[in-house]
Amino acid sequence: MRLLQFISLCAALLVTGCARSTVSDPPATASERPNAVYVYDFALDLSKVSVSVPHAQLLAFKKKLRDSAMRQLLEALNRAGIASYPFGRDLPPPTGNYWLVDATFYNVDDQQTALRAFIGSGRGAHTSEAYVQISTLSTRKPERVLLFETAGQPYRPRVRDAVDEDAGRVAGIIANRIVNYYQQAGWLVTLPPNASGPAKPLTGSELMR
Repeated sequence: MRLLQFISLCAALLVTGCARSTVSDPPATASERPNAVYVYDFALDLSKVSVSVPHAQLLAFKKKLRDSAMRQLLEALNRAGIASYPFGRDLPPPTGNYWLVDATFYNVDDQQTALRAFIGSGRGAHTSEAYVQISTLSTRKPERVLLFETAGQPYRPRVRDAVDEDAGRVAGIIANRIVNYYQQAGWLVTLPPNASGPAKPLTGSELMR
């Protein structure tokens, strides 16, 4: 009887461990180097930015943050030898041997210092972060290759331009994660200049948000 209970307990622990591993570490499904990387417009819900300013100023802030992140991400990837192009969210994803980057800003500047700086002098600290999902389009349905967030990276702003600088920080983390994947797969040999450390993977609880 005790032997049966021990076997049952081991089986339950094994199943639990497998489930955690599956959620925390999404499997990489890409088997060959993509022909190109497409990048969706960065998503940003203005309803999460709680500041009493005219709507036009919020729209200008949103446009600058999204445009800057997109531009700097594409520049970093292309410098690293990875052909990358912008892609609108209103278009159906292309089919073929491509990757698609889908990033969403969240907790946009908790202290709102960057937004105030943008409206005022354009200088100040900025702490926006993004969730990022990268999928391969080479299968019948898009399959996730990477899922991570940009939080948890060391960052000391130079206070040059709060919005542009932090957009570049987020773009650099995403580019570095892609470059690391390419290197591990043997698709690239060298790192791009000034590459930052790897982004923090999402946990199981964060995946359920």
